[in-house]
Amino acid sequence: MQELLKEIACKYMESMHFSSENIKNGLETGKEREVREAIFSSLIIDQLLTTTEKSLEDADYEDDEIEEFKEALVGLSSEEIKGVLSLPYELRGVVFNMYKKRIEKGDSTPSRMVKDLNTLAEEHGFTIGYHISNIDLEPQVSTDAKKKEWNIKGYELDDRDGVPMAYYSLDYGNVYRQKSGKYLYLVRAETGERTSHKRDLSNNWGRSTQLSIIEKINIHEFDEKTERAYKEISEK
Repeated sequence: MQELLKEIACKYMESMHFSSENIKNGLETGKEREVREAIFSSLIIDQLLTTTEKSLEDADYEDDEIEEFKEALVGLSSEEIKGVLSLPYELRGVVFNMYKKRIEKGDSTPSRMVKDLNTLAEEHGFTIGYHISNIDLEPQVSTDAKKKEWNIKGYELDDRDGVPMAYYSLDYGNVYRQKSGKYLYLVRAETGERTSHKRDLSNNWGRSTQLSIIEKINIHEFDEKTERAYKEISEK
């Protein structure tokens, strides 16, 4: 399965036009930031693939069903992969359990699930956003364990909207590190026309009164991984 993860990550890099040759050309032409962007994004995708695989296992998917799910991702573009993997924590279990029942009835397949999630992501502009914070947020589960939530509430008053907003960047280069936040929250960004999320004029930032969390990672560890990979590539 690790080889398939690598294949998906490579596919992701290639669809961003960052084949090994393009990476080399990028380094030679001073596009170091773009190279770091590609490396960081592939690391994020790898992390989300691991998280998604664990969620599929928790929903009692068989090994061959999980393999089919990941194989279906290989044929997608970088943006499509991000859209499919942008399922928030609170929805992953619900969606995967629903499709597991359909699969058992013969009404669906793991590859069909990927196709459906991709279609939904395209309709709403679902993708991955980056939110930095020093606050260690944990998932909230209701007392009857029927409802799970993992959200970031808006906490900065935005004059444009007149209500508190939570912000996220849409690329590595604009991840806000000035506050030295420890935690990088991967959130579901909504970039479609019919969405409650708002976009800044630069299009590199989005905001909403509440953000749904997909995953939490240590930003410093991922920055170090990015720099190590960058150094290895640049020294070849």
